[in-house]
Amino acid sequence: MMKKTLFAAAALALSLPALAQKVEGCSVKTWKTATTAELTNLAKITKEDAQKVALDTKTLADKKVTETKLESEDGCLVYRVDVLAGGDKTGFMIDAGDGKILRERNSTRLSTTATKVKEKVLPSK
Repeated sequence: MMKKTLFAAAALALSLPALAQKVEGCSVKTWKTATTAELTNLAKITKEDAQKVALDTKTLADKKVTETKLESEDGCLVYRVDVLAGGDKTGFMIDAGDGKILRERNSTRLSTTATKVKEKVLPSK
Protein backbone atom coordinates (compact mmCIF):
# COMPACT_ATOMS: atom_id res chain seq x y z
CA MET A 1 0.00 0.00 0.00
CA MET A 2 2.82 2.42 0.90
CA LYS A 3 4.57 1.78 -2.43
CA LYS A 4 1.37 2.59 -4.35
CA THR A 5 0.93 5.85 -2.41
CA LEU A 6 4.54 6.89 -3.03
CA PHE A 7 4.25 6.02 -6.71
CA ALA A 8 1.04 8.05 -7.06
CA ALA A 9 2.62 11.03 -5.26
CA ALA A 10 5.73 10.87 -7.46
CA ALA A 11 3.64 10.64 -10.63
CA LEU A 12 1.59 13.67 -9.58
CA ALA A 13 4.70 15.68 -8.70
CA LEU A 14 6.26 14.96 -12.08
CA SER A 15 3.11 15.90 -13.99
CA LEU A 16 2.50 19.25 -12.26
CA PRO A 17 5.31 21.16 -14.04
CA ALA A 18 3.80 20.22 -17.39
CA LEU A 19 0.41 21.57 -16.31
CA ALA A 20 1.69 24.80 -14.76
CA GLN A 21 4.15 26.27 -17.22
CA LYS A 22 5.35 29.51 -15.62
CA VAL A 23 5.90 32.76 -17.46
CA GLU A 24 9.51 33.88 -17.04
CA GLY A 25 11.79 36.53 -18.47
CA CYS A 26 9.33 39.40 -18.55
CA SER A 27 10.37 43.04 -18.47
CA VAL A 28 7.47 44.42 -16.38
CA LYS A 29 6.59 42.89 -13.01
CA THR A 30 3.17 43.37 -11.44
CA TRP A 31 0.76 41.98 -8.87
CA LYS A 32 -2.43 40.01 -9.50
CA THR A 33 -4.27 42.55 -7.34
CA ALA A 34 -3.44 45.48 -9.65
CA THR A 35 -6.43 47.23 -11.19
CA THR A 36 -7.01 47.44 -14.92
CA ALA A 37 -6.03 51.12 -14.85
CA GLU A 38 -2.77 50.30 -13.04
CA LEU A 39 -1.95 47.54 -15.53
CA THR A 40 -2.65 49.87 -18.46
CA ASN A 41 -0.33 52.54 -16.99
CA LEU A 42 2.48 49.99 -16.57
CA ALA A 43 2.28 48.68 -20.16
CA LYS A 44 4.96 50.05 -22.49
CA ILE A 45 3.38 48.70 -25.68
CA THR A 46 -0.22 49.01 -26.86
CA LYS A 47 -2.79 46.30 -27.38
CA GLU A 48 -2.43 46.85 -31.13
CA ASP A 49 1.37 46.36 -30.91
CA ALA A 50 0.83 43.03 -29.11
CA GLN A 51 -1.71 41.93 -31.71
CA LYS A 52 0.73 42.77 -34.52
CA VAL A 53 3.49 40.70 -32.86
CA ALA A 54 1.14 37.70 -32.63
CA LEU A 55 -0.24 38.10 -36.17
CA ASP A 56 3.26 38.46 -37.65
CA THR A 57 4.06 34.89 -36.59
CA LYS A 58 1.34 33.52 -38.88
CA THR A 59 1.80 33.33 -42.64
CA LEU A 60 -1.75 32.38 -43.61
CA ALA A 61 -3.90 35.07 -45.24
CA ASP A 62 -7.02 34.21 -43.21
CA LYS A 63 -5.51 35.09 -39.82
CA LYS A 64 -7.37 37.22 -37.27
CA VAL A 65 -7.19 38.17 -33.61
CA THR A 66 -10.13 36.74 -31.68
CA GLU A 67 -9.33 38.08 -28.20
CA THR A 68 -6.80 40.32 -26.43
CA LYS A 69 -6.46 40.90 -22.67
CA LEU A 70 -3.93 42.79 -20.59
CA GLU A 71 -3.27 40.83 -17.39
CA SER A 72 -0.86 39.78 -14.69
CA GLU A 73 0.42 36.22 -15.11
CA ASP A 74 2.97 34.77 -12.67
CA GLY A 75 3.96 38.32 -11.65
CA CYS A 76 4.50 39.43 -15.26
CA LEU A 77 2.48 42.03 -17.17
CA VAL A 78 1.38 40.38 -20.41
CA TYR A 79 -1.06 40.69 -23.24
CA ARG A 80 -2.87 37.41 -23.83
CA VAL A 81 -3.62 37.36 -27.57
CA ASP A 82 -5.61 34.61 -29.31
CA VAL A 83 -5.16 34.24 -33.08
CA LEU A 84 -7.24 32.10 -35.41
CA ALA A 85 -5.47 31.09 -38.64
CA GLY A 86 -6.46 28.27 -40.98
CA GLY A 87 -8.74 26.72 -38.36
CA ASP A 88 -5.95 26.63 -35.75
CA LYS A 89 -6.27 28.74 -32.62
CA THR A 90 -2.98 29.87 -31.10
CA GLY A 91 -2.69 31.67 -27.79
CA PHE A 92 0.20 34.05 -27.17
CA MET A 93 1.53 35.75 -24.07
CA ILE A 94 3.26 38.92 -25.21
CA ASP A 95 5.46 40.88 -22.78
CA ALA A 96 3.66 44.21 -22.24
CA GLY A 97 7.02 45.91 -21.71
CA ASP A 98 9.10 44.95 -24.73
CA GLY A 99 6.75 43.03 -27.04
CA LYS A 100 8.59 39.69 -26.84
CA ILE A 101 6.64 36.45 -27.10
CA LEU A 102 6.89 34.79 -23.70
CA ARG A 103 4.65 31.84 -24.52
CA GLU A 104 2.98 30.44 -27.61
CA ARG A 105 0.40 27.69 -27.30
CA ASN A 106 -1.35 25.91 -30.15
CA SER A 107 -4.48 25.38 -28.15
CA THR A 108 -7.10 23.97 -30.48
CA ARG A 109 -7.95 22.98 -33.96
CA LEU A 110 -11.66 23.50 -34.43
CA SER A 111 -13.59 20.84 -36.27
CA THR A 112 -16.86 21.47 -38.08
CA THR A 113 -18.66 20.71 -34.80
CA ALA A 114 -16.47 23.23 -32.95
CA THR A 115 -14.96 20.59 -30.67
CA LYS A 116 -11.39 20.51 -29.45
CA VAL A 117 -9.31 18.18 -31.62
CA LYS A 118 -5.78 18.62 -30.27
CA GLU A 119 -3.72 20.56 -27.79
CA LYS A 120 -0.02 21.19 -28.01
CA VAL A 121 2.22 23.45 -25.93
CA LEU A 122 5.21 25.06 -27.58
CA PRO A 123 8.17 26.13 -25.43
CA SER A 124 8.72 29.87 -25.24
CA LYS A 125 11.35 31.24 -27.60
